[in-house]
Amino acid sequence: MTAVLLALVASVAWGTSDFLGGLKAKTVPLTTVLFVSQAVGLLAIALMLALLDRPIPADEGLLLSLAAGAAVVTGLGLLYLALARGPVIVVAPVAAAGATIPVAVGLLGGDPVSAPIAAGLACALLGSLAAAYEPRPDETSDRIAAGALLAIGAAIAIGVFLTLFDAASEADPYWATGGTRVAGWLTALAFLGVSGPRSAALRGSPPAAMPALAAIGICSVIADGAFATASRQGDLSIVSVLASLYPVVTVVLAFILLCERVRGPQLVGVALAFTGIALLAAATR
Repeated sequence: MTAVLLALVASVAWGTSDFLGGLKAKTVPLTTVLFVSQAVGLLAIALMLALLDRPIPADEGLLLSLAAGAAVVTGLGLLYLALARGPVIVVAPVAAAGATIPVAVGLLGGDPVSAPIAAGLACALLGSLAAAYEPRPDETSDRIAAGALLAIGAAIAIGVFLTLFDAASEADPYWATGGTRVAGWLTALAFLGVSGPRSAALRGSPPAAMPALAAIGICSVIADGAFATASRQGDLSIVSVLASLYPVVTVVLAFILLCERVRGPQLVGVALAFTGIALLAAATR
C-alpha cells in the first residue's frame, strides 16, 4: 500500500509541476522558469542525498545521468513553451507519448513485441499527429497546432531522458537523480546565458512568481524521490502504471483552473494518445 500511495504522489507531483511550468512560462521568461526551478530542484536533491548518506557508486553507467539531465531540461523547455502557447488538454498527452521511445529502444534491443505494445505505439503516434491537425486557418487552430508540434519535440527529448535515466538508475536511482539535477541546472544556466544577460532575465521576473517557480522544482524532486522509493518497496510494474497517470493531473488542472475546451480532431487525438499511454503502461507490467 505504501508503494501505491508513493506512486500516486509521484503522478500528482509531476502533473502539477508540468502545469505550473506551462502557466508561469506565459508571464515569465522561459529561461528563468527553467533556471530557478532547476536550481531549487538541485538544492532539494542535494539535501535528500545528504540525509540518506548514500555513497556514490563506482559505476560508469551513472555518467548517463548527465546526458539525461541535459535532455530533460531541453524537453521541459519545449513542454513549458507548448503549454504556454497551446491547450493543455492537447499538449500534455502528446508530450507524454515520449514514453514510447524507451519502449521502442527496448524492442530494437530484442524485447518481445506484443499486440498491446504495438497497439499502444500506434495509438500514441496517431494521437500525436491528430492532435497537431489544423482543420482551418484561424487563430484557435493555429494555437492548437503550434502547441502540439512543440509537444512532439518535448516528447522526443523526454523519451531520450527516460531511456538514459533508466540506464543510469541501475547504478543507483538516487544518485542518478542527483546527476540529472546537476546537469539539468548547468543546462538551464547555459540557456539563461545565451538568452541574454542573466541579471536582466531575472529582473524581468516578477517577485510574486518566484514561489511558483520554486514549487515547480520542489514538485519535480518530490515526484522523483517518491517514484524511486516506490519502485524499491513495491512491484515496479504497478508503480510505473500509477506514476504514468501524471498527464491526467495536468489536464484536470487545466479543466478546473483554466476552463480549457478543445473540439474536433484534437479531441480524437487526445483520446488516442491517452489510450496509447494506457496500453503501453499495461503491456510493460
